[in-house]
Amino acid sequence: MSLKKIINNKTRSIRVKTGYNTKNNKDIYKRRIKQILISIILVLMVIFIKKLDTNITKTAIELVDKTINYDMEITKVKDFTLKYTKKIINVPKKGISVFNEDSNKEGFIIPVTGEIYKSFGKVPKSNGVEIFNKGVDIIPNRNEVVAISEGVVIEKGKDLVYGNYVKIRHGNIEAYYGGMNAIYVEIGDKVESGEKIGSFNNINKTKFHFEIWEEGSPINPMKKIEFLHDVVLT
Repeated sequence: MSLKKIINNKTRSIRVKTGYNTKNNKDIYKRRIKQILISIILVLMVIFIKKLDTNITKTAIELVDKTINYDMEITKVKDFTLKYTKKIINVPKKGISVFNEDSNKEGFIIPVTGEIYKSFGKVPKSNGVEIFNKGVDIIPNRNEVVAISEGVVIEKGKDLVYGNYVKIRHGNIEAYYGGMNAIYVEIGDKVESGEKIGSFNNINKTKFHFEIWEEGSPINPMKKIEFLHDVVLT
């Protein structure tokens, strides 16, 4: 066989193999793009419908950005989508409502973190009777209670329903902190924002009652302090 024929045969072989590899790569590329787009749509749908909190939203955006730039494998996108979709969809029926430790609406910080047990307003009882809850009842997940802002202690005592309590005037509002085992302030004391004013002995058996009064009437604390979620235990 002549040298020219050998070269031509080799060239055709290379062209065929190269063409095959290019086509195969295009198919893989198309599948990847399709999978990425589906995953992105799912993540955005979950964020929009369920109104995810800031941390999860931030994570989703970062992941989508990395995915678009091909810095992450498609399997990680799938895992992320499945993880957070399940997390949102499978919310327990006894939902959790937690004080946001950082966010607030009028400069107030949270008195304690935990789950809301009873919301503000009318609360139906099993016997058909309704009672009016002047604040929110919280199952705390930490022992200490802190002042929501600077203020002056105006009342201290023991309530038949909520136990040991203290009232503090914070500017034009008054806050009622009830259900503590120990109180560390006295009437007339000035407190700073975040100052420890009381504590619980056993958070597993404690319900913290918190009220905010404005112009002589109780108002929903959620109007003053931001919560992460508004799902209330029933």
